[in-house]
Amino acid sequence: MVRSGTEADSDTGEWMKIGGYGLGAMQLRRALRPVIRTVRYAGLREDDVLFGSYPKSGSTWLRFMLVDLLTGRDPEWATVGDLFPFVGGHRRLSPLLRGGRAVYTHDQATGPVTRGVYLVRDGRDVALSEYRWFVRGGYEQPFDDYLDDFIDGRSYLFGSWTSHVLYWLDSGLARSGRLHVVKFEDMRTDAWSVLKGIVDFLGLDHVAPREIDRVVRDASLEQMRAKEDRAPESVLPSWGDRFVGKGSVGGWKTRLEPQQSARLEAAMRPALVRLGYPVAARTA
Repeated sequence: MVRSGTEADSDTGEWMKIGGYGLGAMQLRRALRPVIRTVRYAGLREDDVLFGSYPKSGSTWLRFMLVDLLTGRDPEWATVGDLFPFVGGHRRLSPLLRGGRAVYTHDQATGPVTRGVYLVRDGRDVALSEYRWFVRGGYEQPFDDYLDDFIDGRSYLFGSWTSHVLYWLDSGLARSGRLHVVKFEDMRTDAWSVLKGIVDFLGLDHVAPREIDRVVRDASLEQMRAKEDRAPESVLPSWGDRFVGKGSVGGWKTRLEPQQSARLEAAMRPALVRLGYPVAARTA
């Protein structure tokens, strides 16, 4: 179980750590985000494909597999960002796809693209994974305090998990039938079928099934951790814990206390229901 934490923490005031940033720095970054987003999205074209996700939903794993699938090169941490960058890095990018470039984002924004892939993960597992990531970076608050920020969208630059999911599910891409939704849980149980679904959605009929077989083998948990071990610290700093976690599915069921699960579900219910994730039955 994740302990609620009742002891008073040291007097860190408004500069408490959130994701490695002081809260004041996080507030400034959030205020500047609309401007930064405008700059980052400049130069995107209609034929580019935007891969969106909330942080800690498996986007790194998906990017590794897609780079391998589309280039035939088994990427490392030092090269994957050059081939499949965060939005803003697309200006130096050659097309990975027929007729367009592949870029990813954590923003609630789609820009001018006419095709998108959205990766989702059960928000309750996201909360646990994000908290682990923040603690790795120096966050010292108890989990219950973190939950307040996570639910209200203050823990990251990209808003709450619920608002993020609902933005993408109601986006123009979704309304036009040009958004392909992928679940992290399906990647964990059947990565081959998930990759085949993306290939079909993008019309990449030149990709052979045997290539998908190879890519799934190359991106196993053991292989991803081996790549992490080889990564230079300038690319992936070591904070005494792994970036590649266990990728647990449904870990919230045993790791969250009942009141924590209830708080998250109350805030996330509209998005959880739309995505088909389990929720408690409502009582009259």
